[in-house]
Amino acid sequence: GPWPSPCRRSVFPLPAMSAPAGEGQGPTPTLDPLIRDLLADPAKAPTVIEDKAAFLREVLVGKHIDEVAVLPRGLDKLGLTTSMPEAFRASVEGQDCLCGFLDSLAEKGVNLRDVDASMYYWDGKKEHRVKRSQDGKRVKDLAGKYEALKRNRDTMREPLYLGELRYTQKRKLPDGDHSRTLLTEDVKDLIGDSRHWMPMWDRGHAFVGGELSGSSLHCDQTLWSNVGKNWAACSSTP
Repeated sequence: GPWPSPCRRSVFPLPAMSAPAGEGQGPTPTLDPLIRDLLADPAKAPTVIEDKAAFLREVLVGKHIDEVAVLPRGLDKLGLTTSMPEAFRASVEGQDCLCGFLDSLAEKGVNLRDVDASMYYWDGKKEHRVKRSQDGKRVKDLAGKYEALKRNRDTMREPLYLGELRYTQKRKLPDGDHSRTLLTEDVKDLIGDSRHWMPMWDRGHAFVGGELSGSSLHCDQTLWSNVGKNWAACSSTP
């Protein structure tokens, strides 16, 4: 067929999984030896795909049950590095905490009332989600959540995390879709007309976190595949 096939599995070295926890941060992450052995098992290693066309084929028709496929330097190969607006890419550079990222966004002209996300904080014992302001009103955008955070810094501590970062209002994209996604283009657009084979292809949102923050391992509410993209190693300029 016209689509190249992915290469055989390649084993990624398992990174160190511990780091010092500063004051007000979450506990130092550790791995049970049994879990570490499981993650280091070559049978659990991802399929590494070096070719753009082979990766798109894997996304479209590959078997994704218990499988992970990785396209190294994928944003560059897919031409998607600048699909994330420059203000968001530039605002993460040089930051060591989420507050610095939010301040930088505002300095670069992003109105925090035009974006929203689930904001999580650490109280010294467990994770919480920012939902209401000091007067008890529900906060509906990132500006309100950040203000609530700044007024309660004694209890709302790092590490902070943003999940599902998106615009508050839907926008029309070049293909006619209406979405709150920050991205101007996605893998969905690269697939072409074949994407209509899928009963649903949602456009995802962004996740931003400081050191030792993140979303715990979980199952989504439906059985579907995800195409994750990592801008952490990308420059703000192409």
